Amino acid sequence: MSKARGLADLGNVYNDGALSNRNLIINGAMQVAQRGTSVAGVTTSGYYAIDRVNLGCSSGISGTHTVSQSTDTPNGFSYSWKINCTTAQASPNQIRVNSRVEGYDVSHLDYNTATAKELTLSFWVKSNVAGTYAFSIETSATSRYFNTAYSIDVADTWEYKTISIVGDTGSALDTGNGIGLNLSWWLAAPEGLKIADGNSDTWVSNSSYVSIANGHGVNIASSTSNYFQITGVQLEVGDTATPFEHRSYGQELALCQRYFQELCPKTGTNEAVATGSFYSTTGFYAPVTLPVEMRADPTGTVFNQSSFKVFVAGAAITTSPVTLSTSSHRKAVEIEAVTAVNTAGRSGFLRTSGVPVPSIQLDAEL
Repeated sequence: MSKARGLADLGNVYNDGALSNRNLIINGAMQVAQRGTSVAGVTTSGYYAIDRVNLGCSSGISGTHTVSQSTDTPNGFSYSWKINCTTAQASPNQIRVNSRVEGYDVSHLDYNTATAKELTLSFWVKSNVAGTYAFSIETSATSRYFNTAYSIDVADTWEYKTISIVGDTGSALDTGNGIGLNLSWWLAAPEGLKIADGNSDTWVSNSSYVSIANGHGVNIASSTSNYFQITGVQLEVGDTATPFEHRSYGQELALCQRYFQELCPKTGTNEAVATGSFYSTTGFYAPVTLPVEMRADPTGTVFNQSSFKVFVAGAAITTSPVTLSTSSHRKAVEIEAVTAVNTAGRSGFLRTSGVPVPSIQLDAEL
């Protein structure tokens, strides 16, 4: 006979992490790395290696870094995001780790109302540099931010941190397909962003962002021995950090593909890409329906174009260049290849062929 559950029992279920869709962060366990597991020589802002984790570097940075998916983790996780300093810089302008939440996913927070919801952030962090680190969260709709500080107490040791974020009653969020919230873990900050104005742990309107890194006291870029790692990132409504919500790899990959996809693998030769036909004697077009609708019409980057080949009646035809046509959109893209002369209307298929191994990457990142 089944046993009826009361409210107390349901509370225990919640505390055990059984309820889904709590975590607003995508890929918080750092599982998905469509761009590869390591990128060296990083000097500029962008997405490297692990999906949905953005590295923010100011234009004045002269040091270099390696960003990677690391298997060094706390218990319960398989991967972490890691940055290693490879060329030191004594006084960098700013370096921070960003995680961005799309506006559609934050509309329920009721910002700019008296009932704006409190959030709790939890994460695991490790670095050889112990000290005080700044954390900030920004809204994109207005120049509003929340700043606080946390500490790494013991070097080279995984530590669990929680941060409480009060609801913002004074500013609305972008609730469309733009940036709703931008979370930043600061790794280096200039003095102009660390001004102590007494506004920590609250929402501030300041277009100069003078206190956004208030409390930050370290510089990860100061030595080639320095590193910083993070995993288990969870942002949820409420005043309590619940156990990390582990989604399946398939779920996490599909969520990531809304922002970034790779049309063909970078693994070898003679791999299928798409079927198509000749629109003209030298223009081959191949439409591809995407497995996940992207956030916006993607931009396409084609790597190693010479290693793509169009095959017609079993024979390979040289292609150059290979691009995305202007007919591409967020649900489907069209690959355009300029080829040797053939017959208009004839069908064929596009394959990877040879080395270096080619790739087509679609980007609709926030």
